[in-house]
Amino acid sequence: MIRFSAFAVAAAAIAACSAYFNFNSYLTSLIVFAAVHALLCLGFYVIFGLTGILSLAHAAFMAIGAYASGILSTRYGWPFPAAVVSAILIAGATGALLGIPTLRLKSHYLVLVTIAFSEVMRQLIANVDSLTGGVQGMNLTWSSRFWGIDFANPHVYLLLCLLILAGCIGALLRLRDTRIGRSLEAIRDDELAANVMGVDTTYFKILAFVVSAGIAGLAGALYAHFVVFLSPEHFTFDITILVLAMAVTGGKRSIAGVVIGAIILTFLPEVLRGLKDWYPTVYGLLLLLVLWFAPTGLVGKLHELWSARRHRQASPIPLENGLTK
Repeated sequence: MIRFSAFAVAAAAIAACSAYFNFNSYLTSLIVFAAVHALLCLGFYVIFGLTGILSLAHAAFMAIGAYASGILSTRYGWPFPAAVVSAILIAGATGALLGIPTLRLKSHYLVLVTIAFSEVMRQLIANVDSLTGGVQGMNLTWSSRFWGIDFANPHVYLLLCLLILAGCIGALLRLRDTRIGRSLEAIRDDELAANVMGVDTTYFKILAFVVSAGIAGLAGALYAHFVVFLSPEHFTFDITILVLAMAVTGGKRSIAGVVIGAIILTFLPEVLRGLKDWYPTVYGLLLLLVLWFAPTGLVGKLHELWSARRHRQASPIPLENGLTK
């Protein structure tokens, strides 16, 4: 609860600054996209960092959440909160449907199935013209007012996204310390040993798929109602590669790591935009340097340095007579 309060205060502070200093739409959009990317990375943390299952279907789950909420709010007039909650449930249910038949798959076989699933979903969205708008895309027209709050206001929407992000971070921090979290970590470290210790690996792996897909669906719903236009081209495999790069950059086994990685790789392209033709080269070199010097991610590297420093401070000091101080 204390952790959530701290994140909520930080989110409110950022939103208050955006309103007080009148952040332009460009900066506000960047912060919202950073929050959406952070949610996607949190979903990836659940399935890979916490459970050890390398699933590359996050673009598909994001698309499912985006289109589900967009269709419900635009074509059926559902209120914004109801559309978002429904998107989470639909994405989570789809995650379960993907997880159940792929439980026995390992390594690259699972990776290939999740990649294929992402492409199948994108093609399905592109071909169901009557519902999704097909390749021409779909404009969202939704009722932005709910309980007197206008969510179309960029500063209000920014606050909403940051509070939702804070809530997800707090919930996952709590989950990690529960029996469920410890069971997921046991599966990640050694699935056979977890089975021997009585962990229901089938149940917990499906649960990881559901939670991960639900968070990705939430990110898609928030993205859809912010950009108010959806196209299959928004949900290509590039999204999954970006999420993977963010998680690896910050630290895939750390909640703080995936969030920091999402923030860095959301703002870094904009910082390097002035390099023009050299931008892709410098961007790639920076990622390679991070992978070379910090294979466990930036947060993991900082943790290693801090642990080494504390170890040196705690080590006994040798004296001249061979004793230690």
